[in-house]
Amino acid sequence: MLKQTLFTAIILFSIPAFALGQHNKDSAKYTEPEKGFYEKEILPAAREDTQQKPSKKFRMQVEEGLADSREAYTEYWHNKPESQGRTGTCWAYAATSFLESEIYRLTGKKVQLSEMYFVYMDYVERTKAYVQKRGDIYFNHGSEANAVTRMMQKHSAIPYEAYPGKQPKQKFHDHSDMMKEMKAYLESVKEQNAWDSEAVVSTIKSAGLFTA
Repeated sequence: MLKQTLFTAIILFSIPAFALGQHNKDSAKYTEPEKGFYEKEILPAAREDTQQKPSKKFRMQVEEGLADSREAYTEYWHNKPESQGRTGTCWAYAATSFLESEIYRLTGKKVQLSEMYFVYMDYVERTKAYVQKRGDIYFNHGSEANAVTRMMQKHSAIPYEAYPGKQPKQKFHDHSDMMKEMKAYLESVKEQNAWDSEAVVSTIKSAGLFTA
């Protein structure tokens, strides 16, 4: 039994060493990131101060095994990529884009769905859950792609033109202030033990920050 245990331990400790030996060309280092679309376009259009110094980021450098051009991949129809701006809604954009491509594949129709409609309904449903669970849930920007299909099953979907989710002259989405306000309000609900679901949900809906 002891020999078998020692043999198993040797095998388990050998696997990481072998894996490292197979990928010894990869490396990682701290880099000073170059300004990209977010810094050049989104931040200057935001309401808050944009004079932020770039911080160093730890990035993995993979030297082999990845294609370096779009031509190396099979590409299917999709709508032009849209910016999520200063929001944590990548889950909605990724899933909505996939659904649009699937609609085209199955029907031949090109449609553009409103990502922010799914986000809006997700926040509404989370608010209901916040009341039901007395604040014991995650309430913030992030979510997962399956939230889009859940919202679609419960609240359907609408075209982008019907609900762009931005103010008329707003260039990019910016949920920074909105999320702070919603979280502060829900915290006050929790502190005051004011668990009136209809009133709480109505207040979140009437924030006015999702005006089309």
